[in-house]
Amino acid sequence: MALPGGWMSNGPAYATENALRYYRLIKDQVEEFPIQNVLSEDDLRHHPKPTTSPPVRILESCGGDVLGFNAPKSFIMSACSQWQLPPSFIGNILKPGSLTRFEYTIEEMSSLSVTNPSPPKAINIGFRWGPGHSNFIVAFGRYELATSSLGMILSSKEILSHKLLGCNMLDFGSASSLLKIAQIDLQQNPLAIFGVLLDCCQQYIDLETQNLNIEVLATGENMQGIYSRNMAEWIRSWKIKSTKESKRKIDIIYENYNNVTWTMRDCQSLIDIAQQYLQMADELRRTYHYEIPKELVQSIIHRAGFHAHTLDYLEKAIRTQFSYQYNHIMDEDTKLSTQIAHDTKRDSEAMKTIAYLTLVFLPTTFVSAIFSSGALDLQIWRGEVTGRSVVSPGWWVFVLSSLITTILTLGAWLLWKRRILDRKDVLQNTEENVWRLFEIRVTAILEAEPSICEVGVVEVWDLEDFSDYEEY
Repeated sequence: MALPGGWMSNGPAYATENALRYYRLIKDQVEEFPIQNVLSEDDLRHHPKPTTSPPVRILESCGGDVLGFNAPKSFIMSACSQWQLPPSFIGNILKPGSLTRFEYTIEEMSSLSVTNPSPPKAINIGFRWGPGHSNFIVAFGRYELATSSLGMILSSKEILSHKLLGCNMLDFGSASSLLKIAQIDLQQNPLAIFGVLLDCCQQYIDLETQNLNIEVLATGENMQGIYSRNMAEWIRSWKIKSTKESKRKIDIIYENYNNVTWTMRDCQSLIDIAQQYLQMADELRRTYHYEIPKELVQSIIHRAGFHAHTLDYLEKAIRTQFSYQYNHIMDEDTKLSTQIAHDTKRDSEAMKTIAYLTLVFLPTTFVSAIFSSGALDLQIWRGEVTGRSVVSPGWWVFVLSSLITTILTLGAWLLWKRRILDRKDVLQNTEENVWRLFEIRVTAILEAEPSICEVGVVEVWDLEDFSDYEEY
């Protein structure tokens, strides 16, 4: 989780071009001054101050590689001190922890009447929002009601210049160009700036949701069979191409799920910040009878809620894709396992054939080994010295012995196998008979003792004697 801070510890960061800017904004006019003037407001006397509206001062940082301000901490804290932001409020808005945060404090004027308090002296308001180091926005300041002036510090990265879809919906470059495009009336209430910044966050969510929707559709297009023909043609009509095969589908699905989950979290965080802003507006109206702009913030809640439903749909679509891909992988594994089982069965049949052949020739081999020993000599079966036949007259003894030995061996094997099968049948029948006898005896007990049914439990294992129900 991102942490606030990111202060640069060495060197004046504002010396870098476009790193740090200082604006004074009024209606239809934007003035940019050297940033040193933020520490010495007296230098502004050399520039004519407009009289149509009190100034709105913004110290803007483009943001660095980490979440925070692309400026030394001492410089930012000096600006906060110059604009009289309370240290406790600054500590809360920059408090370590999760990025999303909304803070406000109301500085009251001394009033003699408790039931009818005077308008507040100043309002300290600020928020921070974004996914993390890559995209974030931090904005806070102090609004003085007596002079209608606002001093604000703003740091953002990618939120005001989001080019994800190649459009210029968010491409302002700076707060000054943003306020020119927004065309808000700062004379009415400078706090409208916070509504405009929150609207930029909502537009960021809008673009991210559109991009994720395209990514999810493209991932599904790459998964054959998940879309119907009409759905696939509709996707192609929007020129949505399938994702590249540089990654595994399951990795792309997980990446989309991660992005959708974080975008959903940012969307809910934006809704929470907007709701807290409206609660502050209600407190100001109810307690101090002071109105601040809130129409834009109400619209943000409505639009962000719509995107939340879209992101919820995308999350379910990704879950469906994951299930489909998982089932596809399991189907492939099943096919592979079936093929392996088929090959194993074929090898097993071959081994059985070899075993049968070995079983057939083994007795003959045994007899041949016996008759080939010196104990028996079939060549001199009758003891004749001359005129002996090439084939021993006792050849039938070899054949008869081999047949008898083979028959005995096969018979012993069949008898052994038969006994194993009979034992399995006996065990199975015994188990069935035991459960049948158990059921019969329990039924007999229930019939003999009907009161047991009232208890609802028959403790059969505590019964020591079933002799009374042997006839069952």
